[in-house]
Amino acid sequence: MTWLSLRLLGVTLTFFDATAIEGVVCGIMSAGFLVPGALGVQEGAYVALGLIFGIPSDIAFSLSLLRRGRDIVIGIPTLLLWQYYEFHQLRRAQKTSTSSS
Repeated sequence: MTWLSLRLLGVTLTFFDATAIEGVVCGIMSAGFLVPGALGVQEGAYVALGLIFGIPSDIAFSLSLLRRGRDIVIGIPTLLLWQYYEFHQLRRAQKTSTSSS
């Protein structure tokens, strides 16, 4: 995924270099578990590693945002559905307690 994303962003990098970047970023993300949502950890890791591998910082940051997109596309609708469900459960509980009084 990293290799393909970089190719589409116009960066020529070997598959093994992309795999190395991805592996180190995963390690850094694991070490950054204390930061809520690892906000900034992933972005900083991609920019720092991008500079080491000769990738411009704006491209490395774009790659990080592409990776975050997955979290946003899956996470936000799931949270909204959960809140919708909880709201309806609360309303149902209030109706039950009101009608029994």
